[in-house]
Amino acid sequence: MKHRWLTTLFTLIFSCLTTSTHGGAVILGINLEFIDSRFNEEGFDGGFGIHGGYEFKQWHDWHFGGLVEFMNGWYNEDELYSAGEMMYESKSLYATARPANWPILFKAGVVDADYKVLIDETSREFREVSDTGYAYGIALALGNENFRLDLIDYKRIKIGNDHFDSYGISLGIIFGAAGGFN
Repeated sequence: MKHRWLTTLFTLIFSCLTTSTHGGAVILGINLEFIDSRFNEEGFDGGFGIHGGYEFKQWHDWHFGGLVEFMNGWYNEDELYSAGEMMYESKSLYATARPANWPILFKAGVVDADYKVLIDETSREFREVSDTGYAYGIALALGNENFRLDLIDYKRIKIGNDHFDSYGISLGIIFGAAGGFN
């Protein structure tokens, strides 16, 4: 059973690798994301998220669009035990651009994040931040008329004076694709 599931997953990934994604469609999907703090060595959280957006048809060899992402980290306040550990949640709104003949997706936008860092484990003192900042990133976007797989989805996030690196992978289902492109 385990091998059958892995075979199905690899088949889906390799079928996405052989074709380009489509423009002129709504994209809904799920993502797995890992957040690594650049201001704190121990600061790390990961979690699942959802995203939705629209990518317009090709215009001057580019596909432009918008994307909304919600990420809910795995950790909550009660699961932080060592100083420096972090919990992270965010809501993001991105403008996206993808060259027609390259499987690369650029994104830049606004991020509203809530995160807590455990300062002292004995007194359970936290540094709590709820603020808005910006992010920019790049992903390898592969797919066909039904699915889009964003591999190596990297974003640099800046909230106040804090910087984060985000690494992820997402799978989107494409609705209303209006034909392919090069």
